[in-house]
Amino acid sequence: MGVTVESRAHRTLKSAAHYRKVDWTELLEIYGSNLFELVDEESPIGFYYNYVDSVEMSIVVTNLGLHIFSNHNWRLISFDDLVDVNSQLSYKDVPKDSVNELFLSLVDGSTFVLNVLGKDGRYKDVFDFHRFLLRVIGDRAEQ
Repeated sequence: MGVTVESRAHRTLKSAAHYRKVDWTELLEIYGSNLFELVDEESPIGFYYNYVDSVEMSIVVTNLGLHIFSNHNWRLISFDDLVDVNSQLSYKDVPKDSVNELFLSLVDGSTFVLNVLGKDGRYKDVFDFHRFLLRVIGDRAEQ
């Protein structure tokens, strides 16, 4: 067995300004009745908020994927469905300080745009998330 998603998240996302480790009870306090249901064998690992005063566009990291809350709905991006992850730097000539999106390539050929807006000083959270997702994809490919 390789590195767990929980271990990857702890190592690569702990420095992200808007990320924190959470359990199910804390998620219930944050989302109340708007919270998604876990599937069998799924457990929450962490919570990422894009806006300090809102859960809109927030991300819940579990051992099985990313649950993204947008427009009062949840979207699950399973780690098994992830093929690749690219940042805006891959597509455009943009300064690093303006990067705030990741492009998630999925097995069905579609692309999902993941917003990661936080930063701590000059360090942007989007690069921590990019590294985390690339490592999870790599870990799954090795299994």
